[in-house]
Parts: sequence; structure tokens; C-alpha cells
Amino acid sequence: MAHCREAAGADGWRPSTTAEGETVSGCFTESMGGTTAYLSVEGPDDGLLHVEIVADCAGSQRC
Repeated sequence: MAHCREAAGADGWRPSTTAEGETVSGCFTESMGGTTAYLSVEGPDDGLLHVEIVADCAGSQRC
């Protein structure tokens, strides 16, 4: 996960935070094409990572 955080940050992704300002583990955001994209990284479970990117045109928070 440390590598994922470093790689995401190097590519412009910012850690996602709650309304109270706490960092959400494994969740990052980036503005793309006028909307917010969310990058979610979970695991590793049995050596596998689950990675998902969602561009949320409706404006609700995804992770």
C-alpha cells in the first residue's frame, strides 16, 4: 500500500478526506475533465490488489 500511495501522489492523485479532515485509507481523488475521479485501492488479499477508478459525474462521493 505504501507503494500505491507514493505512485498515486506522483501522478497527481490526492488522499481523500472525510468531512472532519481525516484521511480515507486507500482512497484518492483527482479532478479530470470537470468532474472528480476517485481511485480506490484495497488489499493485498492473497497477494492481489483490487484497484478501481470511477469518474463521478453526479457529484457524490465514491470512497
